[in-house]
Amino acid sequence: EFSLLFLRVGVVLNVTWLLLTTQDHGSESPDFIEGLPPQPRTYIDSFCQRCTFMKPQLYRDFIDRLVDECQNGQGAIGPTRARAGIWNQNATAESEELLEQYRINQLLATLNDDQREVIAGMLADAFQGGVFETLKALETFAIEPFLDGYEGSPYHDFIGRVAADQWQWPEDKELA
Repeated sequence: EFSLLFLRVGVVLNVTWLLLTTQDHGSESPDFIEGLPPQPRTYIDSFCQRCTFMKPQLYRDFIDRLVDECQNGQGAIGPTRARAGIWNQNATAESEELLEQYRINQLLATLNDDQREVIAGMLADAFQGGVFETLKALETFAIEPFLDGYEGSPYHDFIGRVAADQWQWPEDKELA
């Protein structure tokens, strides 16, 4: 009984070491544990699922930076201009290099506040859509640490964080 306990502990430690030193397996157990007895296999399955949620701070910082860019950075410029009703104050009919921006100025001038708000929302959604697709690509191409997220995929975490009622990051103690 005593030696069986040491054998089980040894198997769990060896497999844990293998899990930590090999590629992330997401929430699924790697193939090599299928032949283990039920008790260590259950422990390792649970361990694999918890490993999925142990994201580096870089992951959170990166997602939060993207959210900030959407709300306060580059992603906010177009919506702010649309709401103001002027795309580029320097664009004139005579400035060939800014002719497209002049046309946008002309269009925005014909819209009321509610209509400009619709345009602003479309521009914000388009920028967020680009971020969403970028996160999907990072996951598809298995770029660490974007193989998975707290809420399924990294783009799910982004959508939760960019929402008006911002989803909060799980606390490390909740994940253990």
